[in-house]
Amino acid sequence: MVTSGASKISKTAWLPASAVACLIYSAIASILVISTVCAGQFAPREQTQDPDEVWHARTALLLICSACLSEICLLSVSCGDHQQVEASLSLELQLHGFGDSLLTIGQYIVKATTAFYMYTCAGGVMHTDAQAFGGERRVYLARYAQWSVAVPLFILIGNRCFLNTEPVRVLLGRCGPAMSASFLFCWTAWLMQLTPMFFFRWALFAAAMIGSILVVVDQFVLVAEQYQEGSQIALKISVVTYQAASMFVYGAVYTLGRFGMISSHCEQIFFAYGDSSICIIQGALLSAIRHKETLQHMQRLFAEARMAKDDLDNVIRRACVPVFQLDLQGRITVWNASLEALTGLSIDDVRGQRLVDLVSADFADSVKGAIANALVSTVDPADGEVVKGANHVEMMIPTTTKGKSGAASLRHLCMNLVVQSRQDLGITGIVGIGNDISELAEMKSMQLKKSALMAMLSHEI
Repeated sequence: MVTSGASKISKTAWLPASAVACLIYSAIASILVISTVCAGQFAPREQTQDPDEVWHARTALLLICSACLSEICLLSVSCGDHQQVEASLSLELQLHGFGDSLLTIGQYIVKATTAFYMYTCAGGVMHTDAQAFGGERRVYLARYAQWSVAVPLFILIGNRCFLNTEPVRVLLGRCGPAMSASFLFCWTAWLMQLTPMFFFRWALFAAAMIGSILVVVDQFVLVAEQYQEGSQIALKISVVTYQAASMFVYGAVYTLGRFGMISSHCEQIFFAYGDSSICIIQGALLSAIRHKETLQHMQRLFAEARMAKDDLDNVIRRACVPVFQLDLQGRITVWNASLEALTGLSIDDVRGQRLVDLVSADFADSVKGAIANALVSTVDPADGEVVKGANHVEMMIPTTTKGKSGAASLRHLCMNLVVQSRQDLGITGIVGIGNDISELAEMKSMQLKKSALMAMLSHEI
């Protein structure tokens, strides 16, 4: 069920403590980055090309393109979903896979652009981290620039699992602090390797680690805020857990590299292939959530439609007035209990018979004409409303009881014929609803006979 923005905001704190901590961190990290830049004394540019890194960038580019192609296929499916259903039903089904796919493709475009730049420009802008333990290490500007965009998008996509029904301002307002913190800790991690000044170097290193921890904590706070049983919570938690695990692994590799525990070559290989594949698992989890939620809503809508049909059938069956239903050929498909009581004919006796054949011959033509007029009713394609088609007709139906003459007695019915229609199929049948006017018709007949007798006596006198 789509939850209103007001009710969700009341449940979710607009700025929980974890989000406030991310905002405070962003302010402090910004000051630290500006101070480091103003202090100057950066590591020199690296001019020599690493052929292995260029080769890995080319391979990563191919992997990213293949993953992007699969996401484009998911995007085309989501577009098809939107075209197949009307706007209100699309919202009801929460078909938010379109937005998820667009954001994921945006991630792949950023990654592919970076890989292409590093491949064609021999690594691009590089510096040498001369202060690293274990020897000098190359630092690629393009890689950290890519992370500063891809990581916030990574967080935004995960948060949409919980806030996909919210307005954009609410979504960005809740995710903004974590996205800002992730943007800054990527740049503090890059700048830490460029400055030779001891204080700024380790202050930036601490800022990068603290920022990643705050972002992860904020994601699990969001999970706690939005926890709901039966809302695919297990899969949604797995998305956030995967994000946390990915950031932990990246942080561990980065830290091991700074302390010389792994070689620069291994570090760059991990970053190259990790960047190209990290979104694939997240995309698979998001796809599972999309389809499970859509299936869940479709099952609920189907149950509601079936209950509505059962309620309508029950109303028709138990109504105290005569009600029947005809198909497009004028054959009887429904014959309620009131008609059974009046005529003595059960639904099994009349099902499949043409109403024209069942009524008295004197009324056959008028009934046939009323059915024909009803079937030429038009349906407004905009809202499915029947423009015309309600026809008033009288008929006499034989019963199972015998009259004084030995012939079957007749019940005189006054019926209103109303067409049934569906927006996708047009007119699907006719429903007749009316009253038994046998006593009234008999009184009218007696009144006519009385009037005729009085007229004759008056003439004789």
